[in-house]
Amino acid sequence: ALPCVRRSGRFELFYFTHLLFIAYFTLLMFHAPDFWKWFVGPLAVFLVEVLYRLLTTFFGHGKTSVKAAVLFPSNVTGLVINRPQQFKFNPGDWVFIKIPSISWMEWHPFTISSAPEAEDYFTLHIRGVGDWTKKLHAYVKEEHEIHKNGLKRE
Repeated sequence: ALPCVRRSGRFELFYFTHLLFIAYFTLLMFHAPDFWKWFVGPLAVFLVEVLYRLLTTFFGHGKTSVKAAVLFPSNVTGLVINRPQQFKFNPGDWVFIKIPSISWMEWHPFTISSAPEAEDYFTLHIRGVGDWTKKLHAYVKEEHEIHKNGLKRE
């Protein structure tokens, strides 16, 4: 994405405009009938990846939970996440996370900010710049207030 789109925090704009590739390729099939020969291979790879992601999500592969959440200055939310068994990572690796209480369908990639030597957890530091990350920050802030006041979420 262009820096102006990333800075604006409008990931949805970026995402949905990129979904226009479906219309583009459909029209290209009508305009250039032999195009399908070049399209089948990448389409198969894409469909296998989508199917893999759906199946692993459905069967709970890699499912984990947030152990702790910390609010930092500048709208930064720190998440300490229980590390799934057999989960290995290197510095600079990233993970997709989905938090159903914020959005039941959106997955977002974030860089892992902890050292690989930590065996039972890993951390993410997420700055609230877009809609989803701002909702995450607000959700954690609300949870902190609820726990501070000794209340339980309804």
